[in-house]
Amino acid sequence: MNKFSPGKPLTAVAFVALLVLVALGTWQGRKIGPKTALIAQIEAGLAAKPQAFDAMKAYAPYSRVTLSTAVASDNPIYVFGTDLEGKPGYHHYIMVSIAKDFSPQANPVMIVNMGWVPMAYYQNGFRPVLASKGENIKLAGTLIPSAKRGMMTLENDVDDDLWYLADVNELAAGFNGRRDLNIYPQRLMADQFATNPFPKGGQVRINIPNNHLEYMFTWYGLAVSLLGVYIAFGFTRQKSL
Repeated sequence: MNKFSPGKPLTAVAFVALLVLVALGTWQGRKIGPKTALIAQIEAGLAAKPQAFDAMKAYAPYSRVTLSTAVASDNPIYVFGTDLEGKPGYHHYIMVSIAKDFSPQANPVMIVNMGWVPMAYYQNGFRPVLASKGENIKLAGTLIPSAKRGMMTLENDVDDDLWYLADVNELAAGFNGRRDLNIYPQRLMADQFATNPFPKGGQVRINIPNNHLEYMFTWYGLAVSLLGVYIAFGFTRQKSL
């Protein structure tokens, strides 16, 4: 009967690799519960009846709210992006005032996505003014976090009015050239506001993958495979000696 003798160097390498694979599988397994809870929270928030916005309250992302406010920007800013179907175009953003302070600073503002405009409309000069500065409006929509820059996201060019990222701080500065405003940290993605089809409201994209169970089994499967190869090689090596 062949003895099991893989050798010390191979044993050390296999042991370290096995620990890494098991650790990765365990890490993925621990993420299943929190990610599932997050998705359930988002779905519950989107399905809930909109509540009147209160600037003193902390809202979870994807909460539904209504807001009576006044427009605080002269002209919209158009941020390049796709709609929910993946078609290219521009998102119509404005800035509004919030009735109550949510910090010691005065005159807090919020960035609002009023909807999406197809690229062809935008290139043909379509620039709807849904409300003028100082005009009171009523909105309903979904609160979502400020956009974060990815590796492939272009920088916003304020001077040439070219926008690629809906960062609330950069947009607020683009509206009035200041970065010291009291800016609400989340954007409001407004429901359909325009009487015309465009801008198309309700552009709330939910793309939160929950593949951690598959990843967990993948890492554990690789660990089992590694162990099998290690054992088989240990017996084969002894036989060939």
